[in-house]
Amino acid sequence: MGNALQLGRYPCGLERWRGKRCFFVPLQGNNGDYLIELGAREVFERLGVSIVEQPELADVIIINGGGGFASGYYDHGYSILTSLAQDYPSIPLVLLPSTLLFSEELELFVTVLNERAESVWLYARDRKSFDSLRALPFNDSVSILLDHDMAFYLKGGALFEQWKGCLSEKTLLVVERLDLEQSTLGNPYLNWMTLHHAWFKRKWLRRFTQRAICGKFGQTPFLRDAKSLYGQSRRHRNERLPEKVLYEDISLEVLFDFDYFIDAIASASMVVTTRLHVAILAALFGKQVYLQPSGGSYRKIEHVYEQSLSDLKHVKLLPAVDSVSLQRAHQLVVLRESTMYRNRKSKVGH
Repeated sequence: MGNALQLGRYPCGLERWRGKRCFFVPLQGNNGDYLIELGAREVFERLGVSIVEQPELADVIIINGGGGFASGYYDHGYSILTSLAQDYPSIPLVLLPSTLLFSEELELFVTVLNERAESVWLYARDRKSFDSLRALPFNDSVSILLDHDMAFYLKGGALFEQWKGCLSEKTLLVVERLDLEQSTLGNPYLNWMTLHHAWFKRKWLRRFTQRAICGKFGQTPFLRDAKSLYGQSRRHRNERLPEKVLYEDISLEVLFDFDYFIDAIASASMVVTTRLHVAILAALFGKQVYLQPSGGSYRKIEHVYEQSLSDLKHVKLLPAVDSVSLQRAHQLVVLRESTMYRNRKSKVGH
């Protein structure tokens, strides 16, 4: 998995907390965030780390990783981290692998961590975040490390093996992000308001409304192109197309529970998605995955792909689809790979 070929049983350096007591902050979110949390808990179990309910009882405070540290998108992680850093300056503090995007909170963030009596370990899950952290004026008590999203550490655990026992190839799974971070729909705000409005208390009503709004009763461009890409891929391998296409934003916890999230990925023959953790779990399952870049200033998907997924042959990062369809994007991926192969062959010949 790119650097993930070096994936151990836990992030490098975390072994210092083996057998210790931990106050753990999961950073609640969608089904993908819960996948990250389960990866962290798997690592705690491997290290014999026990979780306590109060920070005062802990040997270390550990904040879960993810995308909650991206200013302008989701920055709730910053307020939690800075509050804990200030309130418990004598307890070591760890931030698990995250994507970090800074803005006006930067000065406060640096000052608070530098003024603590105890050490801080900040893990980035991509090279861009790692380089950004290293460029900040931290003192020697703040350590910066590069590792992988905690969801990868589910691999080899009992829960992951249980999920693997249910693998099948029944559907084409198309997961198009619907919330404010989406990159393919015209206006995400209407979707977001509908999914969270108090009037829509039942999940079935939210799902019905979501499908109507984003074109489920017709087709979104992303779904249409995903079907075309899928047909092209299966015919190329002389494989029969399954009858069912599942098009849902299974990561949204307000629409689907976590078991549905797992089952949908486990039963897919191919996954086309704009959701990072749908792609990560599908990749760990060995599914054929096409992942669309997030684009913009965030570029979470691109950066995590380069860090942890880029060497997996069954996972493809598509060119940005703001200018090309998925079908054309797939052709560009094939062309890019064949060019790289010819270049490598040419170098070997010389």
